[in-house]
Amino acid sequence: MADSMIGPKRIVVAAQPSALPALRRELGDMPGVEAVFVDNEAAIPQYLGSADALVLPIYFYGAEVAAAVRAAQPRLKWMQLLNAGYDRLNKGNVPEGVTVSTAGDSLAPAVADHAMSLLLALVRRLPQTWDSQKTGRWNRATYELSGSLRGRSAVVLGFGSIGQAIARRLKAFDVSVTAVNRSGRAGPDADRVVSQEHLDEVLSGADILVIASELNDQTRGAIDARRLALLARGALLVNIARGPIADTQAIVAALESGQLGAAGLDVTDPEPLPEGHPLWTAPNALITSHVAGGGSNNNVAAFVRSNVERFLGGQTPISTVTL
Repeated sequence: MADSMIGPKRIVVAAQPSALPALRRELGDMPGVEAVFVDNEAAIPQYLGSADALVLPIYFYGAEVAAAVRAAQPRLKWMQLLNAGYDRLNKGNVPEGVTVSTAGDSLAPAVADHAMSLLLALVRRLPQTWDSQKTGRWNRATYELSGSLRGRSAVVLGFGSIGQAIARRLKAFDVSVTAVNRSGRAGPDADRVVSQEHLDEVLSGADILVIASELNDQTRGAIDARRLALLARGALLVNIARGPIADTQAIVAALESGQLGAAGLDVTDPEPLPEGHPLWTAPNALITSHVAGGGSNNNVAAFVRSNVERFLGGQTPISTVTL
């Protein structure tokens, strides 16, 4: 993939300030690399003209950065995302000669842990307990309504590295797991794997739905009011993927009616969720601010270094995507 030009490869590394130290440790003194580090989207274009590669989070890829990437052709060959998702990218805003790779499985442990944290908090009714603590009340009645994951049935929509990590954790809690992916190809981390054509079938009567799929034309709006109604009454919903996969109004209505017993959402539609939105006050909704991947900086930076090594050696980076 990389050409044979002599000299270090110039790589622009853009990230939030909290993520830069780990990236600096991995790439700052890397042989064969001249790394330029920036901590905001606006600074990227000025360095791309002489760059061979760009490392950045997906949310930095706005119109100005896309234009700079086009202008950096034909030298710029590769973009490494610091995220698992790549839904902002398409053939229209990424030049044909640029290879794109995601963060692969480096985010999976933290995101899967966050999904389980949301799920356990819901089933053990921790938000209600926190409310009691804030008012200084010793309230054992809350726990009379709490439950256990053991023996429940879960559908994991999306069975990439994150979905598989979630399934492994669910299995450890004695949950029956059905995974849904595009191919229906079986995997070791689920009791059953089906293709998306069978989604309605496996949702019927399920106790838990965890959304872990990428956002694309097939998954956008896939979890609507009709599909939420297929779940067992009082089912639990967790979304750590992308907000638009699930219909926000349908979630609010299902929580209000009791069709959904609770929802743990790290992503929403719209996002950020505006002040006063009804989802904030929907019954038994637990919302975090798209932070499931938090704590992954070292893992992601190590993954990026391994892909840079492949780039320097003329190999295709791991976790490349087709736009």
